[in-house]
Amino acid sequence: MSKDWDFDEIVDRSGTASMKWEPSVLTAMFGKGKENLLPLWVADMDFKCPTVVRKAMEKRLEHQIYGYSL
Repeated sequence: MSKDWDFDEIVDRSGTASMKWEPSVLTAMFGKGKENLLPLWVADMDFKCPTVVRKAMEKRLEHQIYGYSL
């Protein structure tokens, strides 16, 4: 499978302020840490953005003016 579409790769999101994985949020909401929970309560994907999408965004960002366009 292409690395651009690898749905089997586990991406560690610890320390990224992801509400889904932030220990303090999980403890406050559920009284448990991530070891004891299945994070099915939030629709936050843990897949990397495909390279083709990231490159298209980078190309647009290089312009540095983000006004209205047709």
